[in-house]
Amino acid sequence: PYVFGKLNDLFLLHAGYGQQKLIFDKSEKSGVEVRYQWSLGPSIAMLKPIYLDILYPLSPGDPFTLTTRTERYDPSRHFENNIYGSSRFGTGLDEVSVQVGFYAKGGLIFEWGAFTEEVRVLEAGLSVDCFPQRLPVMTATPNPQFFFSFYLGFQLGKRW
Repeated sequence: PYVFGKLNDLFLLHAGYGQQKLIFDKSEKSGVEVRYQWSLGPSIAMLKPIYLDILYPLSPGDPFTLTTRTERYDPSRHFENNIYGSSRFGTGLDEVSVQVGFYAKGGLIFEWGAFTEEVRVLEAGLSVDCFPQRLPVMTATPNPQFFFSFYLGFQLGKRW
């Protein structure tokens, strides 16, 4: 699918340093262990341009027989009435641009369970990515320098 007005797909890659600290320990048989965690480091934004399949008449005298051409999205030439759909994901991978920023992440980790060999963990927190320039993602809205994300993770498993 395509989103009208979207200029680039944004992919973020984080590498960083962080720590976890224990707040409440769980008892031997049951209980809840609570920890907080934080991490920070560089954030790498990869922007892949959007390519669309655009409708064109096959011949100037016959507006009802159409063909499609793959073109990079240009808001001054491509409108809702001539966009057929999104192109293949791989189109435009050779034009990916990279911008480096900074990220910070913090959250709470809740681990519970009656047995020490079982793992049941819930993690929730907030992450923020900051870039020196605005990242061109959409045409109609002001593109941000700061990206806020709420995350929620759940783990089930066994200790070895």
